[in-house]
Amino acid sequence: MRLYAWKEYNPRESIDLGCAVGTYFGKDRVVGIGRDGKPVSRFIRRELISGLASTGITTLDVRLVPSVSLRHVIAEQNLDAGLYVSYYNGEVQVHLYDKHGDNANPSVIEKILAIFRARKFITMGIEELGTTTYYPNAMDDYLRYLHASISFKKDLQMLVDCQGDPIAIIIEPLLSQYGIQPTLMNAFLSGYSHTASEDAFLNVMYTEGYKYGLRIERDDTLGMYVYTPAKKLHANNWLETLALLRDL
Repeated sequence: MRLYAWKEYNPRESIDLGCAVGTYFGKDRVVGIGRDGKPVSRFIRRELISGLASTGITTLDVRLVPSVSLRHVIAEQNLDAGLYVSYYNGEVQVHLYDKHGDNANPSVIEKILAIFRARKFITMGIEELGTTTYYPNAMDDYLRYLHASISFKKDLQMLVDCQGDPIAIIIEPLLSQYGIQPTLMNAFLSGYSHTASEDAFLNVMYTEGYKYGLRIERDDTLGMYVYTPAKKLHANNWLETLALLRDL
């Protein structure tokens, strides 16, 4: 669930948003945090961590990962919540997830934003500041989870439109386990290039002779569309997507 968004970079607001989240959850809670590959997302992630630390929150920092990897870590590591920073459609977005890795309840979002607008934050002394722990295994954990959850083999080639999302990092190791050879499109991570449209994706798919395609839908749920010669299929998550690919 989107917590906040900026069209202009404002470091002070990023810190204050971290303070608001920390004030809501309270001292000694643990919040996971991750980001996409855009430079501005890196800056805002650091500022959020500073704000969280000032309220006594410990952060588990997974750094550059797909949001699905962060959400998996939140649930598996029994964290209290998670924040994900990304740049999409011309704005920086901060998404908030609950302790299960699901989108946060809208009522929680409203309470945090009320604290943010009022700028009434709890503060800690230097010796009570929260700490940050780097967790490097988020993507490997998620890949192991998917591979353990569903098993099949398919000998096929597929065009995959990553829509500039860090999911591009795990597409090849994920799909190759199932015998699928992916060709990535819109796989850039660090630049601010605009992603190609669905029409452009379909044009590449058909002109280059791909029978099957996969396109990421960048929104709160990170859904996917699987394209076959006969139809377009929607999936809400990676397990559903893999089940569709298994049944092709």
